[in-house]
This record gives sequence, C-alpha cells and structure tokens, in this order.
Amino acid sequence: MIDFNRFTQQAQNTIMEARQVMARFQNNQLTPEHLLLAMLESEKGLAKVILVKLNADIASIKNEVETELAKKPKVQYQSEQDQLYVSVEFKKLIDDSMEEANRLKDSYISLEHILLAMVSDRNSAYGRILNKHNVTKENIYKVLKDIRGTAKVDNPDAENSFQALEKYSIDLTELARNGKLDPVIGRDKEVRRII
Repeated sequence: MIDFNRFTQQAQNTIMEARQVMARFQNNQLTPEHLLLAMLESEKGLAKVILVKLNADIASIKNEVETELAKKPKVQYQSEQDQLYVSVEFKKLIDDSMEEANRLKDSYISLEHILLAMVSDRNSAYGRILNKHNVTKENIYKVLKDIRGTAKVDNPDAENSFQALEKYSIDLTELARNGKLDPVIGRDKEVRRII
C-alpha cells in the first residue's frame, strides 16, 4: 500500500489528477503514463516548470503519452467509485521515487523525485519518451539546483517555497535586457538617487 502521508501536497494532487486521466482513458489500472500526463496537464506543477526550463516540447511529449495510453485496455466505468487498481509499474515508480527522495535527503516525496524516477526507467514507454526529448537525470539535477538551491523538501508544502523570489517579485534587470522596461523620463533626481 502507498503511504500518501510521505508525499507533498502537490504530488498528492497530481496523483488524484492521474486517477481522473485514467477514468478519461477508461483504463482500470493506474500507470506511470497516467501520472506523467497529469503532470503535463497541471498548470503550476513543479514537473512542468522543470520541463519548460529544459526546453522540452511539452505538446509533443503529451501527444506521445496519450498515444501510449490509447493502447491500454479499456473498461466500462459504472460509477466514480469503481475499484482503483495500481499497476506494478506504478508501485515500482513510487518505490524509485522514495529512493530518489532518500538520495536527496528529503523527508517528503515531491514531483521532482517522481520525474527523476521516470527518466531512470529507460525500458519503459514513459522513460523512453522523456529521454528522447532530452529530459535526463543529469539535466533535471542541473535545473533542480537552479530551482531549489540547497533547500530540502522537509514539509508537505515545500514546492511552494521554491523560487519564491521569482513568484513574488519582478526582475527589472531581466525586463531591461529584453527591452520590456519603459524608459524613465523626467525623474532625473530620483534616478541619480537610485544610482
């Protein structure tokens, strides 16, 4: 049985969304592909942030995962309360995610641990899809260093604290580099004071 108390809130929500993906594709076993598609469809998930920073083609990955899910056996759902079966691959993915969390000395399993476990399994369809799009363990570690720094996942809401500066502030230097900062006119005194 999977202990959901060890997962961050964002990871728990994504697993619940994976169950909805499973129902949408009329499958009776929850697989890593369902979880990957839920991660890709999530608007503010950490996994999607990592993929964007890696310049991965999210639409292409999503299409390939949907193609894999379409191949899975279908069942007719009677109600939302139908029995949920967890596939052997999903259980192995969760176990590998726990190992990744332990390797990074984190207390909770987060989406980055799940993503790291996915790319490690090169024999699976989801592992091949991610590796094909340059989503590798080494590249994820590089991006994580930028996102997390030395922060640890030591509480259920740890993912919300990553990149807090980017969330709650505006990088004026970056805006100026991109030519998106309006010029300051008629504020010579204030400009000199700032300089």
